[in-house]
Amino acid sequence: MKKLIILMMLISACVSTQAQKHRRVKRPAVKVSTEPSPEEKLYASMLPSTAKIMFIDSLVVDRDSFLTKIPLNKESGEIMSYNKFFNKAKKTSVMMSVYINEFGDQAYYAEEDTVRGNKLYRLDWLGEKWGKRTKVEGIDSAFHQINYPFVLSDGITLFFSAKGANSVGGYDIFTTTFDSDSGKFYEPQNYGFPFNSTANDYFLAIDEYDNIGWLVSDRNQPEGKVCIYTFIPPTLRKSFEEDDLTEDELKKYANIQSIADTWKFGNRAEGLQKKANLLERQAAKSSDEYFSFVINDKLVYHRLDNFKSKANRQQFLMLNGQKALYRKKMEELDKMRLNYESLSKAQKAKVSTDIINKEQETEQLLNTITETEKRIRNSENKLINR
Repeated sequence: MKKLIILMMLISACVSTQAQKHRRVKRPAVKVSTEPSPEEKLYASMLPSTAKIMFIDSLVVDRDSFLTKIPLNKESGEIMSYNKFFNKAKKTSVMMSVYINEFGDQAYYAEEDTVRGNKLYRLDWLGEKWGKRTKVEGIDSAFHQINYPFVLSDGITLFFSAKGANSVGGYDIFTTTFDSDSGKFYEPQNYGFPFNSTANDYFLAIDEYDNIGWLVSDRNQPEGKVCIYTFIPPTLRKSFEEDDLTEDELKKYANIQSIADTWKFGNRAEGLQKKANLLERQAAKSSDEYFSFVINDKLVYHRLDNFKSKANRQQFLMLNGQKALYRKKMEELDKMRLNYESLSKAQKAKVSTDIINKEQETEQLLNTITETEKRIRNSENKLINR
């Protein structure tokens, strides 16, 4: 009996040992890919060309209300929500926006399509109403969920936000220009750092009249919030390539880790004054004495709703844009004249031609302004005397 018990104990020990040996058998290690993702590769390639931008201020707001928090100058156009522009309550996954140019005769917007991807469209004002929408050509299917268009005062430079193969993460800001020969926009390019990040970068607008810009991003923000960064657009884009920064130091600027660190790239006090002047002008424009437009010897308009027709309101907004452009061209002309005497003989020959061309442009623009004013007055007087 004892022998039987001992034999059973030996068999049990043997089985246990074999089981332990079986459990200790090494399995092939799972190979973890060290190949960087396409987004990481793009980030690394863009990082060295990070632009030196001075961010003078920042403001955290609700994501769904940021369009109303950007104090865009009327001469740079107008931005509003899709639902407000089209006067409808359309439910979309994200807030859609519309950009109307300074003259009030063109509008750009994105139409949400969860199946085929959002597309950008343009509307033209036909005098009494908006015409049929036209698809913005040149932006291919590589750009997904397109939104938040903005056009510079030159009328051909377009910014928009989108996701896609050329995005370093979430929404990125892209830019392109219009090719009048083909009737299409050139292939959009990623606007780079610090305007983009691995977070969502929704909107970029530049007011060329006040030389001030705004970037809207949700980097470093809680869910549902975005930060509106106010910056000063540089005359020439400069990078950090000659500054011998470490990768970590460069990433701080690319990610806008501290706006205070960017103040050395310009005169912040001057930038804040520009912003203050802009806000002061807008406060004055919002009052009843926003403008004084003579209709006849007995009547002067001070508000947009004084006009009897929508067409005349649009014409008046266009007139304001023409006047702003005229002021800008006159300032450029004055600078050219002041610098003329300090130039060499060869330079004077070229600048002299430029001055003559600029004088002709301003004269033609002044004639256009005069004609627009007459057209508005005549139309309003006819409506009043009906």
